[in-house]
Amino acid sequence: MRKSNYLNTILKVNLSSSTRRWKTGLLQALGVVFLLTAPGCDFDIPEKFEMPTWFLDIKLPLVQTKYEMSDLANPDYHIYPTEDSMGFQIIYEGELEPQTIEPEYLKVDFPGGYLDVDIPEISFPGIPAEGIALPSIPPVDQKFDMVYYNQEIYTDTAGNNFSFPITEKKVMTAENYNSQIIDKPGLFVNTLLGFIWESLASLNPLDLTLDSMIADLELDPPILKSIDTINIADTEGSSFETYFENRGIPTNFAPAYSQLVTSSSTELNDTLVYHNAGILATGEYFSDTTMLGGKGLCNFIELAANGLVEYAEEGTFVELWPPGNAEGHAPSDSIYVKLKIALVLEQFSGIDVTTNAVDLPVPLPEIAFPASGASGGGTTRLELFRCLLEEGDGVPETSNFLQIIDLQSTLPFDI
Repeated sequence: MRKSNYLNTILKVNLSSSTRRWKTGLLQALGVVFLLTAPGCDFDIPEKFEMPTWFLDIKLPLVQTKYEMSDLANPDYHIYPTEDSMGFQIIYEGELEPQTIEPEYLKVDFPGGYLDVDIPEISFPGIPAEGIALPSIPPVDQKFDMVYYNQEIYTDTAGNNFSFPITEKKVMTAENYNSQIIDKPGLFVNTLLGFIWESLASLNPLDLTLDSMIADLELDPPILKSIDTINIADTEGSSFETYFENRGIPTNFAPAYSQLVTSSSTELNDTLVYHNAGILATGEYFSDTTMLGGKGLCNFIELAANGLVEYAEEGTFVELWPPGNAEGHAPSDSIYVKLKIALVLEQFSGIDVTTNAVDLPVPLPEIAFPASGASGGGTTRLELFRCLLEEGDGVPETSNFLQIIDLQSTLPFDI
């Protein structure tokens, strides 16, 4: 038994030694081959190391799905669809705990009973007084003789020539009267009168340029919208005077009138003066004066007058009477028309203006509205942010009013 064990041990040892020797020989042979072949190979060291790249086709499936707005609604989370199913809405429902506001929270008390705010001075460019000029219209003061004196160029019904002034009664046919007196060459009284009235009408409407005055001021902010009226000073110096006289004309002077009209537009409708003489027969006159103090002129004014000598009706006769006749007729020893139209504007005392609604840099006071806290263990808080002022007979006179004190204007005339 001992011998057998010894034999086995020897066999194991020998096999292990043979294996190691075989491996050692193989490695030595490979080393010799490497040494023989190495001198014939090139080894390049790369300047930059680059990672390898791969190109791969990746295919992913695409899915098309349509979601309705109603699908997003979930009542469990308080999200409900709208009636048209085009949207959804978030709704929380519940009952608010009842809240009450004590009366002291429904009023705002100021120290001393009022809130006093000092407003700083706000200045705007004024309207220069020299820029407002009252119109100046030359007066009409004329006397038109209708006959030549000391010339026997007039014919009576007997065919006799006579001259003015007359010393006895004369009778003329309508044809001779119209041609030899009214339309006498060189006099043409109606032509001259018509020229005067047309000259006055050509001035109408007279523009006082009040609108352009505001544009020239270039106010910022544009507080003035328009200058409506120039107020004439209440003195004896501003007036409108009218005088018509028919001296010895056997036919009427009519229709005789004068007027002064003003308005803020060219459609004149505010008559300041209207002197209506009507019909003036031979020997009659009309005189009237209207004081303009305290009245107002708008942007446009119109001055008009009229009056012509009437022609004798064809087929009739015209009587001319000397002065001092026993029958009391108005004398026709002198025949003329006299008239006067005078507008005098001395000075103005103020203007009426229309203002625009503009924002002024007025400091606004802080008003602390009261608030009501939660009551009864609730979590709701009520706070006033806007109040409606009480009105009616029950409100004291010392409440709910705004008072402006010491508002001043430094313009040189009244506003």
